[in-house]
Amino acid sequence: MSEWISVKDRLPIDNQVVLGYTPIDGYIFIGYYRKDPMNERYPRAKRKEWYIFTSMRSTQKVTKRVTHWMPLPNPPDHTEQRV
Repeated sequence: MSEWISVKDRLPIDNQVVLGYTPIDGYIFIGYYRKDPMNERYPRAKRKEWYIFTSMRSTQKVTKRVTHWMPLPNPPDHTEQRV
């Protein structure tokens, strides 16, 4: 599995599903990052918009500071035979 990547080093591609980490409570979540469109208009704002997947594929904005993320692992090989 990949190592954790600091958001200071780089951010995921827009809408890439990743694992995220919030240090205030040690919470690991599955979600995605999306650039705030206002960043284009006000580049000094650099607002970060992280979203967490909740039940039934709905999403919710993450309100805590996200410091690290990592890509999801590859899914299992679906061609494996059942035993």
